[in-house]
Amino acid sequence: MRIAPFALSFFASIAAAHAGEVVKVELVPRAQQGQGQPELVVRALDALKRLSLEVRRASDGEAVRHRAGPLGKGDTQRFALAMKQPGETTFSGTLEVVAENGESGSMPISVKVELLPELKL
Repeated sequence: MRIAPFALSFFASIAAAHAGEVVKVELVPRAQQGQGQPELVVRALDALKRLSLEVRRASDGEAVRHRAGPLGKGDTQRFALAMKQPGETTFSGTLEVVAENGESGSMPISVKVELLPELKL
């Protein structure tokens, strides 16, 4: 099984693991405090039993773990890359996918994100 690489920008690095695209991954690299968090968005191109995202936030070393599934073909799962304070940080780790047929694959994740300060008028 192959996890489809995606174009984020120059600061994200993604590598595919096996053959056969089953997901499309996108990054929402910025969010405003009080309005949400940066996110990794995974769209199932085939039915999935499970998704698992395990990353570490560089700013404080805290582990962030998310699990989801099952997902139907075309379903989308959003994983928040939670930040406590405005600023920039990097999340690095692994996205693992288990397809409906039992095949599994993983890919490294390394993304730079930013939480913007709350807008005050």
